[in-house]
Amino acid sequence: PDEQVLPLIGCFSGNGDLLGQWRAYTGDASGISIGFSAPLIAKGLGVNINKVIYDEKIKYKEILNHLLGLHQFWQQENEEYERIDIYAKGFSIDLNYYKNPGFFEEQEVRIVRLVVNDPERGCYKDVGGNSELKEILPLEVKKRYRDSEEILYLELPIELSGRQVVQDVILGPKCKTDIETIRRKLDDSGLSNVSVTRSKLTYR
Repeated sequence: PDEQVLPLIGCFSGNGDLLGQWRAYTGDASGISIGFSAPLIAKGLGVNINKVIYDEKIKYKEILNHLLGLHQFWQQENEEYERIDIYAKGFSIDLNYYKNPGFFEEQEVRIVRLVVNDPERGCYKDVGGNSELKEILPLEVKKRYRDSEEILYLELPIELSGRQVVQDVILGPKCKTDIETIRRKLDDSGLSNVSVTRSKLTYR
């Protein structure tokens, strides 16, 4: 890898009961939708979290403002390269929240966490950091493969300082598992007080 940093991205939806999402990601609506606490993720997982921006005018305006900001830093006589580097990294993170307007109905929310290239080991490493809730310990950067493509990922915790990130579960329109069975499985996994409901959508 040649990049200094690599963004690892988790993709979610702001709406846990969307017909298009059921069709695309849950085995023809037979699966479940898991709802997570966005405030807890933002405070405790060492990630950036934002809604995806689809509007072309907003994207153009934000990108232009970022470029103007970089240009202003570059023109300063004291050449504050460290500030330029920090600003540029922030800009690179923001670029991950822009998407084609054709995907607007997904109401996507993304989390981004940067991992750093370690040239001596020839791989990427997670460096951890701090959050509002606790110290973020470095995680192992793992690999999986889709066809011949190598995909790097992190396994983020679902409990933070005694508070669970999972808040609700919605059963898909064609899910054959009953609500009580899901509740028992959640309790067995140590996840209590999770709302379990069935999708309100009809499916045909």
